[in-house]
Amino acid sequence: MARFKIVGSRQTDHPNQTDFDVVYLEGTLTTGEEFVVYDTHHPIRCKIIKSSASGNVTTLRCNMKRGIGWENQYEGAIVDTQAKSRPAAFRYHHDEK
Repeated sequence: MARFKIVGSRQTDHPNQTDFDVVYLEGTLTTGEEFVVYDTHHPIRCKIIKSSASGNVTTLRCNMKRGIGWENQYEGAIVDTQAKSRPAAFRYHHDEK
């Protein structure tokens, strides 16, 4: 179980792998676990194949069918792996300025 904010995302050299830079808000994820992001309202499963941390940012390299459409596509999204419905499981967070 984990809740985290995606602070960056980018395609790797492999078309079905994506790197997500995340900041954990609660719990953590490990290699072999999955989480879901949404393209419009379509769920896309991301299976973690590698995890590395630097400071408070963790990079999760994931198998993700067809990768992402553009760099930082999911930046600002908050993912909750325990939630079952889309609004609770994946939402965009806008920081107050």
